[in-house]
Amino acid sequence: MLDAIIFDVDGTIWDSTEQVSEAWTETVQNHASKSFVITPEEFRKTFGKTMDVFCSMILAPLSPEEQSVISDLGLKNEVTYLKKHPGVLYPGVYETLQQLSKKVPLYIVSNCQCGYVETCIETTGLKPFISGHLCNGETDLPKAETLHMLISRYDLKDVVYVGDTSDDAGQCKKAGIPFVWASYGFGQYPEAERTIHSMSELPEVLGL
Repeated sequence: MLDAIIFDVDGTIWDSTEQVSEAWTETVQNHASKSFVITPEEFRKTFGKTMDVFCSMILAPLSPEEQSVISDLGLKNEVTYLKKHPGVLYPGVYETLQQLSKKVPLYIVSNCQCGYVETCIETTGLKPFISGHLCNGETDLPKAETLHMLISRYDLKDVVYVGDTSDDAGQCKKAGIPFVWASYGFGQYPEAERTIHSMSELPEVLGL
């Protein structure tokens, strides 16, 4: 009996690509020794990565020492910016999570920084539907281990993870957790055993 559904954020629940790219470009142009623009396309390549990999990819023009400084500023500015300029929920997400939350607890596990999940669910109105969350910013661990920590914390037995990238699928395989691929997101995983093309398809795919 399924006792929890765990969701990824970027590419699954919402798209904050435009907003995040604007926030990081703002940080770079105001504080870095080199001024450059970080495009939404560049950000799409980083979603799903852990925070250290994410920062090294988008701040590649800077030295490792400066990356450390600018990444701290960028992460803070990102959350501040998103509170004023939230990302956009994918079609059917609000209604489907509202519906599912009445049947089974919903959780979020993401490779994001601290404060990102909170900002997402608060600015989009999803907070009442989410029973708990955990992120790489809190654990500093790969997603498979973060998933296990959340499962242990809430004493979950039978869960499924919904994500959009092959990295998500790989981490679920390591964790021994069934995976549902959100094909509308940022990644490709056509070999998935279960696929949704919109969030509204999830209840039927899971038999709920």
